[in-house]
Amino acid sequence: AYLLDLWIPIAVIHIIHYSRKLDFSFLRVSDGPHILIVDDDSRIRQMLSRYLSDEGFRVSAADGGMAMRECLTQTPPHLVLLDLVLPGEDGLQLAREIR
Repeated sequence: AYLLDLWIPIAVIHIIHYSRKLDFSFLRVSDGPHILIVDDDSRIRQMLSRYLSDEGFRVSAADGGMAMRECLTQTPPHLVLLDLVLPGEDGLQLAREIR
């Protein structure tokens, strides 16, 4: 659990670093790149949501597979940050489902 907790912020930093090199000018300001965070830990969801929102991303958060599916049908994201260890459903299976 500690390894994942350390890895997630590092991955987010890399995503933000590389996304700044992409051209999102075709999107309106209110339609910035959309990121969906799927994690059963509310602290991680809140931390990532706050950080990514402050960086100009539109953020949705889900606590598991059912909530993720609902978010995917409402507003398809440009990127999904998916916890691999979720209660009830395997994060890898959810990743295959998204693909």
